[in-house]
Amino acid sequence: MGISGKKHTGLTESGSSKHVRVDRIGRVSVYRRGRTYYLYYRERGKSLRRNIDGNLATARATASRVNTSLEEGSPSPFGYKSIAVAELIAQFLSYCEEVKGLALRTLDRYRAALEHFAR
Repeated sequence: MGISGKKHTGLTESGSSKHVRVDRIGRVSVYRRGRTYYLYYRERGKSLRRNIDGNLATARATASRVNTSLEEGSPSPFGYKSIAVAELIAQFLSYCEEVKGLALRTLDRYRAALEHFAR
């Protein structure tokens, strides 16, 4: 049985008789294809499918976090793009210079500390 107490089984898209089990956690569906678990949900009018590394417990916990963020109206944990450390440092220093208007010596200290961190 799923989290909501309902068990959903059906045919796969290719018409296979293999049953697909779907668990619902709020507005998020959790299902398994092969050895991988997937989350399916709609965010800002777009259908999203994300694969989850780990087991069913990990998939359910992630689905719970995604559902909470959807209910709060905040971006889901998958709503963020990954970025290289060097690019993040460059964007942060640019922000400090252009938006915050920090002094050049302060920017130099930040740059030195962040370069040390990146190494």
